[in-house]
Amino acid sequence: MKKTTLFLLCLVFAGSSALWAQNVQVSGVVTDAEGQPLPGVSVVVKGARTSTSTDVNGRYTISVPGDATLAFSFVGMKTHEESVGGRAVIDVVLESGTVALDEVVVTALGISREKKALGYAVQEVKADALDKAANTNLVTALQGKISGVDIVSSSGMPGA
Repeated sequence: MKKTTLFLLCLVFAGSSALWAQNVQVSGVVTDAEGQPLPGVSVVVKGARTSTSTDVNGRYTISVPGDATLAFSFVGMKTHEESVGGRAVIDVVLESGTVALDEVVVTALGISREKKALGYAVQEVKADALDKAANTNLVTALQGKISGVDIVSSSGMPGA
């Protein structure tokens, strides 16, 4: 009698723990505002280390707890958060997140700084100066516009 009761009690606990820890298989498509699929979008479960990314067609599949929140992020797009709420299909449309950058100067070794933070003079070439050159080649249009830059054009022959 005791063994049967203990066995039934164990089954009840095992069954209830499986109900508490149910994961939901969530899938969907991530697109932009024009309806084009976005490949390579990061899909991350907030507060966990579970993540995936979309394939070439913008599709993803991830196993998450039923009460999780998914964060969708992509370069040039605003991050979008979506609560799962037990749903199995979540399609997301990401909005463009263009941000205007301040003037940035790239110095040696790829270090970028603001122009006013530099301790030395920086030259710049505006688009008007290149338009006035009336040259179809951008490289030759830069010739003589920046001090210290030596532009040498080749003849176009092989080995030149």
